[in-house]
Amino acid sequence: MPRRRQGNRVLGPYPYRGKFRIIVCDEGGARVARLLETEEEAELTKAAIEGQLKAEVGRTIDEAIRAAGDHAERADRQAAGARQPP
Repeated sequence: MPRRRQGNRVLGPYPYRGKFRIIVCDEGGARVARLLETEEEAELTKAAIEGQLKAEVGRTIDEAIRAAGDHAERADRQAAGARQPP
């Protein structure tokens, strides 16, 4: 059996039922999966979570996931606003 890696990390993205899944793992072995619409969105979310995990070691994975979701929502709103005609 392979040895379990230590530390917080983000796995994926993996294709899953027509969408893309990333998995956030904490040092205790807990795993939280996020399902995203596109591979690009999954890559951006993964990068955001990894950056937050590196920047704030003391923060929990749930907090990092919530913060990444908030960031993604703000980015979506900004992109939607940029697409609307003046």
